[in-house]
Amino acid sequence: MKPLLLLLAPASLGCLGLLPGPRGCDLLALLVWLALVAPACGAWARCLGLRLWPHTLGIVGCFGFALAMAGALGERLVPSLAGGLCVVAGLVAVGWVFGGWWERWRGGAGAVLVVGLGSIVLGLAPSAGLLLGRPLEADWAAWTLQASPLVATLAAAGVDVLRHPLVYDSATTSLSGPWSSWAEGSLAPAVAFVGTWSLAWWQERRARVAWFASGGIA
Repeated sequence: MKPLLLLLAPASLGCLGLLPGPRGCDLLALLVWLALVAPACGAWARCLGLRLWPHTLGIVGCFGFALAMAGALGERLVPSLAGGLCVVAGLVAVGWVFGGWWERWRGGAGAVLVVGLGSIVLGLAPSAGLLLGRPLEADWAAWTLQASPLVATLAAAGVDVLRHPLVYDSATTSLSGPWSSWAEGSLAPAVAFVGTWSLAWWQERRARVAWFASGGIA
């Protein structure tokens, strides 16, 4: 029962994106919020001592339910909600893995803050040109678009990210060739989900083997 109650903390952080804005409950706003906070939620779950299965995956389930609610209550829909959720789930696993590394080498719960800040910086990097007052150079624009978890989530959900003003007016949108594979069907989001959760499972399994080898001494 205690782990089930603990998972409500990171799950609640993600579900804050359900709060209605000027347009009411907005599915795109929730996707943006989840893309930015999902890694921190994963790191938080690890710091709380939650198992990968079923508790951390239960957090992803809460996010999926919230997205379904936003889609049902809001006016805007996305072409591929499953693709966006796969990337969000992958970001949760990435945060969980980083939380395990931080716990092993640093101790404490600082991973939540580090992962959270890193996710926000990378997520909003494509809009840095608005702060600079001029569009980003093509090479930097391409890098920020590829590295942004926010762009990956929206692109996987089928949103035309390059035409959004926050990106269009900031990053160079006349990039030659395909700038990302996230928008090309469901393969990349599915691979991201399977890959990140397999890595998290491997890390958890190795930690359990080491724990048993030490005689169960914390």
